[in-house]
Parts: sequence; C-alpha cells; structure tokens
Amino acid sequence: MRNAAGAMSLRRRLGLWLGPLLALAVLASPLPSLSPPAHRLASIMTLVVVLWISEPLPVYLTGVLGALAAVLVRAAGPQMLLSSFLDPIIFLFIGSFMLAKAMQIHGVDRRIAYAILVHPWVEGSTYRVLAAFGLTAWLLAMWTGITACAAMLLPVALAIAAAAGTLPGSRYSTSLLLMLTYAASAGAMATPVGTPPNLIGIGLIHQETGVRIGFLQWMSFGLPVAAALLAARYALLVWLFPPDIPQVPGQLGRLRRLIQEMGPWTRGQRNTLIAFGTAITLWVLPGVAGTLSPGVAALLAAGLLFFLPMGEKRRRFTLHWKEAVSIDWGTVLLFGSGIALGRMMFETGLAGAVGSALLSSVGDQPGLLLGAAVLIAALLSELASNTAAASMIIPVMLGFYPGNPAAGTGLALAATLGASLGFMFPVSTPANAMIHGSGAVRMKDLVKGGFWVDITGVGVIWAAARWLIPLTTG
Repeated sequence: MRNAAGAMSLRRRLGLWLGPLLALAVLASPLPSLSPPAHRLASIMTLVVVLWISEPLPVYLTGVLGALAAVLVRAAGPQMLLSSFLDPIIFLFIGSFMLAKAMQIHGVDRRIAYAILVHPWVEGSTYRVLAAFGLTAWLLAMWTGITACAAMLLPVALAIAAAAGTLPGSRYSTSLLLMLTYAASAGAMATPVGTPPNLIGIGLIHQETGVRIGFLQWMSFGLPVAAALLAARYALLVWLFPPDIPQVPGQLGRLRRLIQEMGPWTRGQRNTLIAFGTAITLWVLPGVAGTLSPGVAALLAAGLLFFLPMGEKRRRFTLHWKEAVSIDWGTVLLFGSGIALGRMMFETGLAGAVGSALLSSVGDQPGLLLGAAVLIAALLSELASNTAAASMIIPVMLGFYPGNPAAGTGLALAATLGASLGFMFPVSTPANAMIHGSGAVRMKDLVKGGFWVDITGVGVIWAAARWLIPLTTG
C-alpha cells in the first residue's frame, strides 16, 4: 500500500509539471491544419488530459478549470460553457442520484442484495454463491451506479469470505472481491443511468449528430452486452481463481439473521420503491417516453420522495433536502465540463482534425476503426476515470464521419462502452480502489484479472458494435 501511495504521489507531481509544459509545447508548435481557436483549444485539452490522467486535482475540478481556461483564451464563448451545464442529461444525473441516495438511506439496496444471496438455489456452494453475488452486483449497479454498489456490497463480500474461513489473498476471497467490481461495471452498461459515460455518450451524440437514443433503445443493446460480459467475467474468475473450498459454511444463516434484524419492509422502503418504479415506468413506457425526456422523468420520480410521508407520527418525508444535496455533485460538474469541452472541440474543428488524422493512419475500415475506438477508450480508462476517458475519446470518434451521423454514432457508442473497461490498477476505478484497499486482493491478482477482463471486454464490445448496435440504432 505504501508503494502504491508513493507511485500515486509521484504521478501527481509529474502531472503538475508535465501538463503545463506539454500545453505550452503544443501552443508553440506550428499546426497549420488547425484554426487559431482550435490550436488554442488543443493546448488546453493537452493540459486537461495530462491532469485527468495524473490526478493532481480532483477530475471534476480539472474539467471545470479546463473549460474556463478555454473561454479565457477565446477558444469558445461563455454561452457555450454555461449552456452545457443546463443540458437535459444533467438533470437525469441529478434525479437518478437522488433516487439512489434514497435507496441507500432506507436500506432498499441491502434488502434486495440479501434476498438474492439467501435464495435456496445458492445453498452455500462456492460457485453458486459467486454467481449469485455477481448477479446481485450486476442488477444493483444498473440503477445505483458502480461506486455506490461497490461501497454497499464490499462488506457483504468480506463477510462471505470470512464465513468461508478463507484468508485475504486466497483464491476464493480474490474471486469474490473481483466479481464485485467486474459485475458492477458490466451491469452499469445495461442502462443509461448506470454509469456517467453512458449519459455523456448519449448527450454528445444527440448534440453533434441529432441522433436521439432513448432509454429502451439503449437497453436493447446495453442489456445483452452487460449479460455477455457478466457471463464471460464469471467464467474468467472460475478459470483464473478456482475456489479453494467447495462450500461456504454458515454464510446463508448469517445473511438470514441480517434480514431478520432489518424487520418488515418500512414505510420509507416502500415509498422509495414507489418512486423508483415510477422512474422506470416513465423511462421505458413508449407513450410516456415520447412525451417526457428522461431527465424530467427522473426529476418527477425523485420529487415524489419529498412528498411521500414516512408516517404521521414521524412528520417527515422519504427524502430530506439535506440528504438530497449530499449526492455526488463532483460527477455532475465533470459531466457538464465534459459536454462543454466536447462541444468546443466540434465548434472549433479540433475533433474533426483529430478524427481525420486518425482516419488517415488507421484507414477507412469499419471493423478496424471500431476495434481502435474500444481499445483506446479502454486504455484511457486504465489511466483516468471512466468519465474523463469518455469525455476525451467520444468527441474524437464523432469527428471521424462529420457527414455520416449513423457511422459516427456507432463509433461513439463503441467508445462509450469501452470507457467502462479498465480494471488492471487500483486507480482505474473507485471500485478497484475499494477492493484493493480492503487488503483482500493482491496487486498481482488485480493486474492479472484486469488484463483478461479488459481483453474479453474489448472483444465483446467490438462484436456488439459491429453487429448488434447497428440493428438496434438503425
């Protein structure tokens, strides 16, 4: 852990020095193919990318400062920056985060997780416990997000490992912890609200191509991809870290006791399910989905939480304002700044120039371009947050075919899904950092598992982008 912290500190110091130096070098270099605003924006983007990767500052702060710097050097106007923070997808973020916060506060997520894990089919078998645990994380992350899901289920995974009598670093302990991050990230790809890159991709695609991807349309390809990734990752874990014990003694009894301690469903839990069910209905019901945007639907459902009472005696409602404002505003700011920087790249012509340069080097081969989009996004997500990786790569992919919205959409969706890969290092995702910080997963096992999961993930997403996504998006 000390070595990892030292490496992180060195990376941050290098980023603070290297970012400005590279930005100045880009600004001083003659780039005749770029307009003056695009040239200045290229310098700013160089600085932002280096700081996103090295993380000397929080990634959301880097994004906001980068967008402000672009306005200061007249690469774009202030209206473009400010309007990006009023994008409808921003409000989908906020509403979804409030629904997830209510689920956490009232324990709905824990109750659902425990109910799945004590199902009679599991019966203490290490293989079935691993599968049930993965399915639980997969389902929850679709709606609560990867980080919230990992934070909730990490104690459960550690408790199962302890009940099995396995030591930290053992094969079964390792497979359980890795299954948490692998399954959660797969499940988050299934819905637009599962992870920020999904919404970033949807927002940028609509802005730059006019193609609108609805909730059900996303799930028509996102759900099969998520299911294929879950199955592949389960098979990989069984192959790489086969359980060193046949049964998990006492695990079911411990979880049943936890359910008994929770008691019957509370008023707050029922109210949260009502609001959550309302959101899903408004998102997927064809007639309603055509009338209300997903952002408005999310806010309406979240608004119910402020009006559904907990009971006459308690004189409070399901969600208090102080609880609502404790959502992850950093991600909201990062999304807004990412949308702003992406729009600036298009308006100045920078995205088109970078896309043309990559196109000339790769060649106009659809299969190869799709593979490059997924692979580049995955590599970026190893070094930066998946949200930052999506903000970097999606505008470039949309710039490949400025006159062909369908082709640009396919590349952008491949990059969007690819940005949710990246599992080799603790810094790759917050979930990775959590499981590595628990001490139950060794660094070499994290790298080994992450390598194979990345490779298979690139293959699955490439196949989906090649054949499935064109069928579902037209």
